Amino acid sequence: MNFTLRFIFTLLCAGVLSAHASTVPPSSEPLADKILGDWHCSFAVKESGAKVSIESDDRFMRGGQLASKGVLKATFSPELPEIEYAVNSKASWKVEQGYLVTTLTDVSVVNLTDPEFDDIVNPQQLFPVNVSESLQILAISSSSMVLKSAAAGQEYRCKRIN
Repeated sequence: MNFTLRFIFTLLCAGVLSAHASTVPPSSEPLADKILGDWHCSFAVKESGAKVSIESDDRFMRGGQLASKGVLKATFSPELPEIEYAVNSKASWKVEQGYLVTTLTDVSVVNLTDPEFDDIVNPQQLFPVNVSESLQILAISSSSMVLKSAAAGQEYRCKRIN
């Protein structure tokens, strides 16, 4: 079970952000400029009877800084209740060759529903800092963004927050 938990949390922390292999449509506006601002992102994965979803509000700032606040919901097995966590993180970000590259620099994870479960799984330890994740930018417009994790193959979907 520990491997499954690590796998699921690795998928999640690899981005705290949320398509199909394709290229980003050409544009005169640099991708980094399109990403700047506030986004509401979501991500979900099911693996070996476990499921995890995350909803977050992510702020991409000039200078390559990213701040994220969200709620992670996890069911580690069908026999266990769903656990809800508040997740706040900071990361650096940059765009390289059509990929959004993020590096988690700080994270806080608080169990909102069942703190006793933290004796079994310490979620803080499952979010490694200083680990980079590459997310392929599959689509981006003024109102939405679709990213795909290069490591996990999962999609992150984001809507611009006005």
